[in-house]
Amino acid sequence: MNLLYLVSHSSGKRSEEKVPHITMSTSHATVDPSIFKAYDVRGVYGETLHAETAYRIGRAAAQYLNVPEIAVGRDMRVSSPEIAEALIRGISDQGVNVIDLGQITTDGLYFAVGKFNYSAGAMVTASHNPGKYNGIKVLPRPGFPNQPGYWPR
Repeated sequence: MNLLYLVSHSSGKRSEEKVPHITMSTSHATVDPSIFKAYDVRGVYGETLHAETAYRIGRAAAQYLNVPEIAVGRDMRVSSPEIAEALIRGISDQGVNVIDLGQITTDGLYFAVGKFNYSAGAMVTASHNPGKYNGIKVLPRPGFPNQPGYWPR
């Protein structure tokens, strides 16, 4: 079982909480390739992007990045808590520790990854897109946004 670090925004101190193992269903076993964009993953929540998809992306990102921890943040969209939880479970199931920053801006996540020297970051957001959309931005190394061509095809 892996540790989920909960970071207090006021004190900056970590508390440790055990993350229980969960198994995601395979109802959406096929991932829609249209959600993969140049810099992130984006789709219509419940149509092209599902919690199961976020779980699989979490597992894949953790495996590919091969880092000890990944900081995860989410925006205020209604679907963000469910997607973030699935993403966190996927990362954790790959043996990677998670720092859950909770609701935070994308810039805040980028800042936290650099300031606290986290190995990587992932943000659940669809940025400027309409509310029915959501997505995941992966920050592969501290302080640097994802670049086109970073991920292998």
